[in-house]
Amino acid sequence: AAVNRYFRTNRMRYSPMPLNAVETKQAYENGLCDVLTVQNQLASSTLGRLSRPNSHHILPERIRHSTAATPPVYRPPPVYRPAPVARLFPRELQANLWGMGCLRGNNQVVVDGVWGQGSRNALRKFYNLAGIRYSNLEPTQAALDAMNNYSGTAGCATQAPPTYNPSPPVNTPSRPVKPKVRCSKVKFGFTRGNTCACTDNRIFTGTACVKPVDRPWQPGECRVIGGEEVCS
Repeated sequence: AAVNRYFRTNRMRYSPMPLNAVETKQAYENGLCDVLTVQNQLASSTLGRLSRPNSHHILPERIRHSTAATPPVYRPPPVYRPAPVARLFPRELQANLWGMGCLRGNNQVVVDGVWGQGSRNALRKFYNLAGIRYSNLEPTQAALDAMNNYSGTAGCATQAPPTYNPSPPVNTPSRPVKPKVRCSKVKFGFTRGNTCACTDNRIFTGTACVKPVDRPWQPGECRVIGGEEVCS
C-alpha cells in the first residue's frame, strides 16, 4: 500500500513483480527493474552487495507508511453472562433427611432432586431438632453443612410427639334455668327459683294454677296453705 501510494503521488507507473530477496536483486542488476526498494536501515548494506555498487546510488526519497485512516476493526458486542447462581444440593439434602427420618416415603421416590414443599417441611423438622435458627428452607450449602456437622444421635423419627395439654376447665357459676312459662302471665302465679308457684292454695300444673283436689300429696309437692308454703 505504501509503494502504491508513493508511485501514485509522484505520477509514476510501475508493474509489481512478486519475487523473493535473491530474485529481486538479480532482476534489478539485469535491468528488469529501475528501482530497488529496501528498508531504510538496509540501504547501505544492500548497495555494497551489488556487483557494480558505484553504478548505483541511494535516492533521498523515503517511502513512508500510508497515513490514511484504516477501516475500523469489527469487534463483536460483549456477551451477557448472568451472575453465577449459588449451587444447590437438593438430592444430597433429601438423602440425609430421609436417613434421619425427617423425610418420609420411599427413598426411590422422595429422593428425586426436586425441592418441593415436602422437602422444605423435612428440613424444617431437622432445624427444629438441631435447634438451628433459619431464615429460609432452600437446599443451600449452609443447610448441607449444618446436617454434616450435626453431632446428635436422635433423628426426626425418634422425637416424642408433642403432648396435648388441654386447658383446665373454667368453673363458671350455673345460671338459673328460667321456666318455660312466664309466671307473671299465669293467673295466681309468681316466680320462685326456677319454677312457678301459686297463691290461694293453688297448685301449678306447668301451665296454670288450679285449685287443689282431694288427692294425696305427691313426693316433693309444695302447696301454699294459709299464706305459707308447705311441702310434703
